[in-house]
Amino acid sequence: MGLRRLAIRQFVAAVLGFLAAGDSVEDVLEEYAALSREDAQACLDYASRLMANHYSVVPAA
Repeated sequence: MGLRRLAIRQFVAAVLGFLAAGDSVEDVLEEYAALSREDAQACLDYASRLMANHYSVVPAA
């Protein structure tokens, strides 16, 4: 389960990185055919909840 969780977090970080760099959701959807619009929205929802709750993301050692 830990590896899957890490893979999901890395994928979310990649999607958020593309969006932060100015790519549109449509651009990201074209790049990742397996990604749905709902998946992209879930990434944004996660980031929003993370910031609203003042969590700190600490890199793993």
